[in-house]
Amino acid sequence: YYPARGPDAYAGVLLPVAGACLDCTEVALKRDDNLDGSYVMRYTVVTTGTYVMQVTLDRIGLAAVPPDLQVVIRAGPVFASACSIVPGTTDPSLTSSVAGELVEFTIEPRDRNFNLNVEGLVGFHFIIDAPLGAPDSFPLVRLNNDGTFAASVRPIQTGTYGLAVVDDSAT
Repeated sequence: YYPARGPDAYAGVLLPVAGACLDCTEVALKRDDNLDGSYVMRYTVVTTGTYVMQVTLDRIGLAAVPPDLQVVIRAGPVFASACSIVPGTTDPSLTSSVAGELVEFTIEPRDRNFNLNVEGLVGFHFIIDAPLGAPDSFPLVRLNNDGTFAASVRPIQTGTYGLAVVDDSAT
């Protein structure tokens, strides 16, 4: 057994597929030598998208790896501190509103690497801390076509409201 070294070394890369990977960059594969003539190629990707895998020996593609082998990277589980709340047009700061008027915003569920998570979500719901004696505000959350959620609430009475957005997939 002679480990591959120098120009005879195995090398690999994930290349972004044009149009299927907006913010993707090339990802080098890490080669682990099993010390038995075989190797394991590992990679860590933090940006979702579609990549083509290329593995070479002495800069020549390996027959065992098809030249069009695609690897699809999906977002991980929702990570609360990476999620975004995007204000709607009613109040760009989400800090004030008029009693009786609809307050709208968008919830962007994201993973630890800030990728938009568009798969596997159960949904979101609100917990509202309303002023004493205020009637229900009837919050609404619905899934958009792009993986985000449209949310709205209508505070009926004047006062200070607390609004918690809860990820249902975390329970």
